[in-house]
Formats: sequence, structure tokens, C-alpha cells
Amino acid sequence: MAGRTKADFLEFLEWLGSKGLIPLNTAQARKAVANKVLAALEEDELGDITALDIDDVMLRFTNKFGKRYTPESARTYRSRFETSVADFKAYCENPVGFRPLGRPQAKRPATEQPDGVVEKKKFVLRKPPVTPLPERRTDGEPAASGNVIPIQIREDLTVRIGPVPFDLTKREATKIANIILAHATPTD
Repeated sequence: MAGRTKADFLEFLEWLGSKGLIPLNTAQARKAVANKVLAALEEDELGDITALDIDDVMLRFTNKFGKRYTPESARTYRSRFETSVADFKAYCENPVGFRPLGRPQAKRPATEQPDGVVEKKKFVLRKPPVTPLPERRTDGEPAASGNVIPIQIREDLTVRIGPVPFDLTKREATKIANIILAHATPTD
């Protein structure tokens, strides 16, 4: 997502649910709230969602549409909208390291010793095994709708990227390139 417009913001909220970063119904609720709250603004104010003053936006929303909502609903809308904008800002600033707000943290399991002392177990993080995507199914058709692009980056190393959609846009290609650049070692 290169932009910060209303359309980019709504696409981001949809993406959060489709990728499983937040529950799908939460993403849908956030998107519905965003549409309703942003309806209080003029079209020319929606060019950069990350620059909005949340207090001002919510005041305008309440003044325009407040009679339709209970005070409790308005508080829920504000909370969802604030969290959505904060997540969008964080994603725009660092797409590679992005983690949604309010994500529950995994709790460490505790074990109780015979003397009643509770000891926390330590987790060892392991990388999951990488399973390469098959380039062809057994019937000779592509495994997914897109190309797998082999790129020789060293004499002894070829990287495969894909499946890349056949109708890849320049914006999407730039997004892929930026994510790969973020993984580069800064020794060049």
C-alpha cells in the first residue's frame, strides 16, 4: 500500500482480515465503522488518513450523525476507529515489521513445583520449515494463477518469486520490491 487515502485505508482494513492478522469479523466491523465515521468528512479531506485529528473527526461525526447512535455505540466507534488509524499509521511507517494493536500475546505456560513455587517455561522460537510451492501440478498446469519468476542473484544462487499475478501493476511490483529491500543486509 503506497498511499494513505481513504481507499488505501479501507483496503488495508480488508487486508488485515484476509491475512488473518485480526479476526475477519473484527476487520469487517472496523471497515464498517471507518466508512461511517469518514462520511462526516469532505472528499478533499480524505487524502491522508494518517494525518487526521481523531478528536476533530469524532466531534464532526457526532455532530452530523450522533442522534443515530447511543453514547456507548459512539464510544465503540471511536475505539475501533482510533485503533484502525493507529494500525494503518504503523503499517505505513514499517510494513515489514507491522503488528496490529490489541493482538493477544501468547502466555508462557507455568509449571508448579512440589513446594508450590510457580516456574515459567521459556519458549524457544524456531523457524517453520519452508515448503517450496510446486511450479506445476501433475497435469502440467500452473499451480497458481501467476508466474514463478526465477532470478539469478549470484552465480550459485537463483531465487524464485511467485506466483506473481499475470496482471501485476507497477504499484504492486514496487510493494514487493520494497519488502525485499527491507530484508537486505546494509553492507552494500
